Amino acid sequence: MTSTSQATSPNTLRTAHRVVLGLLVLACAWIASQPSVGPGMPPASLTVTALALALGLIFARSLTRSSALPTTARPILAALTLLCALGVGITALATATAGEARDAGLGFALGGLILALRGPNLETPPPRRR
Repeated sequence: MTSTSQATSPNTLRTAHRVVLGLLVLACAWIASQPSVGPGMPPASLTVTALALALGLIFARSLTRSSALPTTARPILAALTLLCALGVGITALATATAGEARDAGLGFALGGLILALRGPNLETPPPRRR
């Protein structure tokens, strides 16, 4: 078993970030290679899921940069951002295949990829000036 500090070390998070980016690129490529069935509407549940995960990613990333949080919480929040990005990619695949809305699925996958481009930053932010 690994301890929490080893599982959320900067090197582990950097590697996980690269893996998530690679998986999102593969999801984009796979969805783009699928034939377009026509203009399909994605199911509302998948759209809401993708948006909630994207907002969770943005919120967790902003909390990671907060100076009010203890330094032990930052790696956990950084890992949460990667999990949210991976969730957006899985939702994109589900939208493209089960929802028969390839264009919407590709949009979700590209959005997740764009949101995941910035890697985890575990540096302590400077204190705010007043």
